[in-house]
Amino acid sequence: MTQSNRKQTERQMGAAVDQIHALPDYAKYFILVQMVWSQEELLAVLRPHFPADRLARWFDRRQPFPITVIIWRTRPDEVEINTLRDLVNLRALATGQALLFRQR
Repeated sequence: MTQSNRKQTERQMGAAVDQIHALPDYAKYFILVQMVWSQEELLAVLRPHFPADRLARWFDRRQPFPITVIIWRTRPDEVEINTLRDLVNLRALATGQALLFRQR
């Protein structure tokens, strides 16, 4: 991926996160949806939601950034990580299309 394509994809990822936040039923489905840019930011975002020992097990130092972190209300003990490759999934969430499938 060229630098210019990567920057464009990062902007699209950020726009999808903003759209997810704007969904009328956001609080019904999500505890957290946030784009993070570093390992330190990832840990800071997750610390209020999970104990330190669990974070240590989950933490992958090879994780490419930026990523989008999602904690679903239906699975509050799990973290979903979306990378730039997952932009299609994020767009489906941003339009509310994927929420119908997650409920089942």
